[in-house]
Amino acid sequence: MERIFSYDVQLYRKKLLIRLTVVLFSFTAFLVWNYFQVEVEARMDFLKIFIPLSIFLAIFLYRNFLKQIKLLSETAFVIRGKNLIQFEGKVEVNEMNLVGLVKIQVGEYKSFPRIILEWEERAISLINLKDHNEFVGLIEKISKLKHEWNEQTGNFFTKRMFYFLLPSLIYLVGFLILYKNNLPFLNFKTLFLFINCNLLIYFLYGVDQKQQEYNGIYQTRRKIIFILVAIFFYQVFIEFSSSLGMF
Repeated sequence: MERIFSYDVQLYRKKLLIRLTVVLFSFTAFLVWNYFQVEVEARMDFLKIFIPLSIFLAIFLYRNFLKQIKLLSETAFVIRGKNLIQFEGKVEVNEMNLVGLVKIQVGEYKSFPRIILEWEERAISLINLKDHNEFVGLIEKISKLKHEWNEQTGNFFTKRMFYFLLPSLIYLVGFLILYKNNLPFLNFKTLFLFINCNLLIYFLYGVDQKQQEYNGIYQTRRKIIFILVAIFFYQVFIEFSSSLGMF
C-alpha cells in the first residue's frame, strides 16, 4: 500500500498573502506616522533613508514568500507499508516507522489543521496537510493508536503575556492622565519605545518554553523578535538623530 499526501499550498498561499499585506500596510502606516513627526525641512532626508529600506523589506518578504511556497509545493509525505517517508522534491529526507508511534495528536495551529506524531525519541508536526482526516485514519490503522486532541494553538496572547505587559498598561494609563502636564518623559516616542521594549522582554523571556515544542511556534517567535529588534533600533536611531539635529 502506498498513499501520497501533500500540503494544501493554495490555502497557505492565500493566508500568507493576507498576513504579508497586513505587515506591509502596518509598516507603511508606521513610516507615514513618523514622517509627519519630523521637521518639514528634514522630511526629504527621512525619505532618502527609509524609502530604500522599505523597498528592501518588501523584496525580502516577497522572496521569502516565494521560497516558502516552493518548499511546500515540493514536500510530500508517503505512507508506504508501515513507514512514513518525507520527500522534498524527489529526495527522501526522512523515514519513520509508524509501528513505533506512541501518540497521535490532532489540533489547530494559526487556523490550520495540525497533526503531531510522537515517537519515544522524536516528534514531528504536520501543518495544513491535504486530506488530513484520511491521513490520520491511515496512521491510526497502522499504529493501532487513537488520536488525541491537542489544545496548544500557538497563541501567544495568554494571561502570562498580560502580566508581562502590565508595566506598559500602567505607563499608558499614566500617559493618558498626565500627558497635558508636559512632563519630559511622557510623549508618544517614549510610550512606543517603552511598549516595544516590554514586548521584546516578553518574547525573549516570557513565552512558555512548552509552547516551543514544535517548530512552527519557535519560528514565529523568532520572526516577532526580529521585527521588534528592528523597530527598537529604528526608534533609537530616530531619537539619536533628533538629538543631533538630523531630523
